[in-house]
Amino acid sequence: MSVLRHLILLGAVGLLCGCVSSSPAVKETVEAGDFLFALHQQGRLPGDTRDMHGKLTSEVVPLSEVVSCQEVFPISRTFHVAIKGESFTNNYTVVKLSKDSSWQLKRAWRIDPDGHITEWPVK
Repeated sequence: MSVLRHLILLGAVGLLCGCVSSSPAVKETVEAGDFLFALHQQGRLPGDTRDMHGKLTSEVVPLSEVVSCQEVFPISRTFHVAIKGESFTNNYTVVKLSKDSSWQLKRAWRIDPDGHITEWPVK
């Protein structure tokens, strides 16, 4: 599922639950994706170069976050990047420890077609 489609789904669930369309779960997921994209643009994303392109998807946000309509910290989001022309997937987990903290890269790894995992150190 693309990130945009995922965010639209989250927004719809948020509206059904009585939240405004920019629910905290949607807002935090967008911010996490923006943080990851900024690392890509800066050439600071492990296993990635600025000239790599691909499809970014995110894992499903826990329904409890969407339904509660509240920010609950720490927050983490995991994204998967299928690189164009490659058979592997890069994966990244980012975390935000508190409302006033910045997003941080917590884990970075690649899974090849045979299921082999390559972990990269994160700073």
